[in-house]
Amino acid sequence: MLTAGVLTAAVLVLIVAGRAMAATKAPEVGYLSASHVSTTGATIEVPINPEGGETSWEIWLECQNAEGNNQCEPLTVGLQRQQGILAPDVESQTVTDVVTGLQPDYLYKYRVVAINSAGKEGFAGDGFVTCPSEGSCPSQPYLRGVSLWVLEGAERSANEAPRREEEREAKKKEEEERPVKEAAERAAKEREAREAGERAGKEAAERERAAERAATTHRLTAASADSLSPADTTDPLSLSDRASGPAAGSKLAQEWRSHSAAPGNGSSSSRGHRDGSSP
Repeated sequence: MLTAGVLTAAVLVLIVAGRAMAATKAPEVGYLSASHVSTTGATIEVPINPEGGETSWEIWLECQNAEGNNQCEPLTVGLQRQQGILAPDVESQTVTDVVTGLQPDYLYKYRVVAINSAGKEGFAGDGFVTCPSEGSCPSQPYLRGVSLWVLEGAERSANEAPRREEEREAKKKEEEERPVKEAAERAAKEREAREAGERAGKEAAERERAAERAATTHRLTAASADSLSPADTTDPLSLSDRASGPAAGSKLAQEWRSHSAAPGNGSSSSRGHRDGSSP
């Protein structure tokens, strides 16, 4: 049977193990008014929750102002930086930075940064006011600064502003040039279509002329053949040699007939027989 001491020890082990295995996230940084404020010094107090991871922290003065408003001027004292490390935990712990050598009735602003393995958090511009040289010291006003996440986001935005401006200018130029480019593309397509049509027309005309030449050649050949007598068909010259026209064909036929009627040509007897003369 387990004793109460053993059970207590087991519970403690589970608690420690649970904290060690807790999911780590960026630390949480709170705000407290400065304490022990005097005419020349104060104690800055900042609550930080490590959120389960070992957390390093740092506090330092940023600026000062004698007017007591939120405007800030360069420090006349050192940054008086204070830093440390918080063990892994899930509960808030207060860290402090004791600052001295300050001016009476001055506004002082400070920055606090906390970092663990999951991220960084903090504030810039938290502040306090030192006591006046005479009279009582009033209660501290609530002077909460700006989250580092907001500041870094603003810095990123400022850094990206030139790039975004270039992108806007490029887009604007592209939009202005688009109608010109589109008109040029349309003109190029129309020119291509027109040239293709002209090429097609020229090719069709050339085919038509070729067909007309072929038809003309055929007609001339047929006419040349029809102009010859039956005896001319025995002409050893090919019809293609007489295809240049009827006159040329008739001349060739006459030459052939004269050749046939010459003495010693065997064909003269046949011509005389056909004409009714005696052999």
